[in-house]
This record gives sequence, C-alpha cells and structure tokens, in this order.
Amino acid sequence: MADDREKSPPARTTEERLAELERRGELVPPSGPPQPFRAVMDRPGALEQFLADREHESMTLLDQTSLTS
Repeated sequence: MADDREKSPPARTTEERLAELERRGELVPPSGPPQPFRAVMDRPGALEQFLADREHESMTLLDQTSLTS
C-alpha cells in the first residue's frame, strides 16, 4: 500500500523525534505516573534453567545443521 503522506525531514534530537511520533499518534504519553517493575512470579533457579535450556537448544540446532551440511 502506498503512503501518500508528506515526508518531513528527519528529527535531529530524541525530544524532537518523540514529539513527532506523538503528533502522528504513533506514541502516546503515559496515562499516569511510572510504576515500579515487579516480578510476576518468584521461582528460584528459573533463570539458570532457562539459560541451560536455551544453550541445549542452540547446541541441538548446531548439531542438526552440521548433519545437513
């Protein structure tokens, strides 16, 4: 689909870019004060398990790739 809107020169600063995105409706300001991040769930060892699983999966993919080469 073609975009018929006029192209404006790129904004130079972060503040200008944010203001441009807000004007275009692509970015909306927050509806309230910032909220602190909080853990959704506390599972001891979850990060270590995730990283171990990810490492195992990447090694499995490498093994499969070497078999097809």
